[in-house]
Amino acid sequence: GRAACEFPVTYYFTALLYRLFGPHFFFLRLINLSIATIGFVYLFKLLLELLEDVFASWSLSLILIASPILLYYSNNFLPDAAAIGCTMVGWHHTMRYFRHPSQRSLLIAAGFFLTASLIKVTHLIHPLAAFAALITDLKQRGMLDSTMVVYLTEFGRTPKINSLGGRDHWGKCGRSEERHVG
Repeated sequence: GRAACEFPVTYYFTALLYRLFGPHFFFLRLINLSIATIGFVYLFKLLLELLEDVFASWSLSLILIASPILLYYSNNFLPDAAAIGCTMVGWHHTMRYFRHPSQRSLLIAAGFFLTASLIKVTHLIHPLAAFAALITDLKQRGMLDSTMVVYLTEFGRTPKINSLGGRDHWGKCGRSEERHVG
């Protein structure tokens, strides 16, 4: 079939529900809206940690939720709202890592950032920003020289432009960056 996102996990779960209950557009809308709602709960938790003020945290969260564009995408078939929800959960766990360093928080953040990036590739900027923050944090703590940091990507792109004016995935090419233990 065809999908409107890079990694159609929300469409896959919708197809499973279609098999059980029959095809109803309600399921895809419910999945997208649920993921977005969970993301905003985690945004509230993140703001509460940063601001330490319940009213300000609720106010900022509600202002963002009330965005007409976000409301449109949250109750729609496009994956943007689900990717935003995953990103917000990722940022919450990134902040938890910086406040109380634990491998668990870092892995959860990475998992949600990865999921958001797979659902909608434009959300790849968030894990890159978190990765830069991690490197900065390791340097400030004096741990960068004794830590090996590896960043891998999945595919490179073909050197030739395809008939649609873009580039295809090229499994023979990829990218990795690493900083060796000092």
